[in-house]
Amino acid sequence: MKMDHRVGGENTVSLIISKTTLFLYNILDPENPIELAFQKRYGPIVTYKWYGDGYILVGFQTGYFTAISTHIKEVGQELFQVKNHKDSLTDLAINQVIGKIATCGDNNIKIHNLQNLEETEKLITINGETGISTIEWSMDGTMIATVTYSGNVLVYLIQIPRLFSVYGNRIALLTSLTEITIYLYTLDKVDA
Repeated sequence: MKMDHRVGGENTVSLIISKTTLFLYNILDPENPIELAFQKRYGPIVTYKWYGDGYILVGFQTGYFTAISTHIKEVGQELFQVKNHKDSLTDLAINQVIGKIATCGDNNIKIHNLQNLEETEKLITINGETGISTIEWSMDGTMIATVTYSGNVLVYLIQIPRLFSVYGNRIALLTSLTEITIYLYTLDKVDA
């Protein structure tokens, strides 16, 4: 949790109670646990993830997700909320390296930038499946893996890894998963 004064290390245990309340227990202040209840229209809590400097994203079964602060002066205050999926949200994943969040539900994956949660940057529709149960980013944020309710594992390339090599006057760049582009370069001498 964000405190007015900095104390080293992690100091808060968080958990979902009865799918309706997010419970925050500060080890440094055990007499004052915080219970955060949410609007009934959001439905049951499905998942939550900590991110940034004391913020939490909470995903709800009805398709909503919201961002809240844990700073002691604004604890529980909703910073943002959106109905991201029409019928249901089943999971969310954050990659802080690239600053993105992915949510899944309704056979869709939606990707947002943590700096602009209102806007969907990318939408991936999954056909021929009965739904997505979980989602997770690769460490570097180039791929997203999902597990469907029928047991399939699907991996999507979100960003082509930056691969290149230089040899002599040639530069080779990976420009797609099946293509390498080679550039030739020369150094022109400039007379002074």
